[in-house]
Amino acid sequence: MSSYIKRSDCNKNNKDKDKDKDNDCCVKMTNPEPRRILLECGQNLKSARFDLDNGVEQTFTLGRVIVDTNCLSGPKVKIEFSSIIFFQSSPGNSFGTTIELIFTLKRSCDNGEIETILTRVYRKETQISDNVVEEIISSEPFTISFCESLDFPSCCEYIVEVSGNPANFVNIGEANVNDLSLGAFAQGVDCD
Repeated sequence: MSSYIKRSDCNKNNKDKDKDKDNDCCVKMTNPEPRRILLECGQNLKSARFDLDNGVEQTFTLGRVIVDTNCLSGPKVKIEFSSIIFFQSSPGNSFGTTIELIFTLKRSCDNGEIETILTRVYRKETQISDNVVEEIISSEPFTISFCESLDFPSCCEYIVEVSGNPANFVNIGEANVNDLSLGAFAQGVDCD
């Protein structure tokens, strides 16, 4: 992204506009080179539906997006992910609910090693007062926004995963992550 500076000799009162046309108070770009912007959409978007009868941790790949910045100098990449987390309490719930999900953003550049570059935890607890039996239904958005400058141009795959352990689901009858959206923007000076 270009940076902007304000001229130090700007006439703040602008009284002499006609007298000194060179004394422009407009903001000037410090890096006037045009930037190229790439947009890539996520692929293989798949919802996660947790099997609550299974007592082991479950991990789902929600989607992936490939960004090729080989045509850019000084590339910066921004990943945008959004989803809806839905859960419903178990029948006869009189104690409240707890759910904990771990979202990870992973990256592999030029077919290299996959590394975790971001981890976000979603945790929600609900309380019920006076031991009233109540069904709890929750549906709320969860997003990840991540931006990085790459050390050098490359072709990188970004992967979003979600993990959940039924041991961390208290009084949950159903849990899933759906309505997925994943995209990537890349920006840099065109190599051409």
